[in-house]
Amino acid sequence: MRTKHQSETSRQNGAKSHGPVTPEGQAQSSKNALKHGLTAAVVVLPHENPEEFNQLVKHYIHDFRPANQSQQDLVHTLAATRWRMNRLVSLETHLFEQETIRNKRTIEKEFTGMDDAGKLAWTLNKMVNTSKTPAHLLRYEGQLNRTFDRALKQLRELQSMQSAAPALGKPNRDRIGAVISNTPTHLPELQNEPGEEPSSPLNRPKSPPFR
Repeated sequence: MRTKHQSETSRQNGAKSHGPVTPEGQAQSSKNALKHGLTAAVVVLPHENPEEFNQLVKHYIHDFRPANQSQQDLVHTLAATRWRMNRLVSLETHLFEQETIRNKRTIEKEFTGMDDAGKLAWTLNKMVNTSKTPAHLLRYEGQLNRTFDRALKQLRELQSMQSAAPALGKPNRDRIGAVISNTPTHLPELQNEPGEEPSSPLNRPKSPPFR
């Protein structure tokens, strides 16, 4: 389990890197993201297509454009979680189909002329009353949704910090957390004497150098 200090350090380090800026560099970054971390060999099951997963990762990289390793990790988490969420939908469909086929004779004997929607309702009612599978599916779906939302939030924070860092300047990058949390940081306005030109960085007297 990562400590709060480690997470904060990762976010600050992520803000300092602006990633590849050339098309060649971005293309190489995209390839690197497919080679590390949650690779297709780990996420994709034997009966699934690893190329489809790699295409999903590429789409997420194109949409979010990760600028560094920390952002790439989060984009990979988003893609892997979405892959599992899609798998869960397919799993749910097959479970209902299997249970309906398994109880076909019972359904036809008890209910004459029932349509497909009625058969599905009967199957769902039976599964809820006799199996823990629906509850497990819902719990797993909730866990995946929380993982996706958390990774997306962290990725947006890192990218916001990256955008804010150049504007704040290097000495003030320790204040990025305040920018992310929308904490106002007001600077006092300089008051001009009557008839004096408005103060600006161009006409203010330079401070003597420190010795």
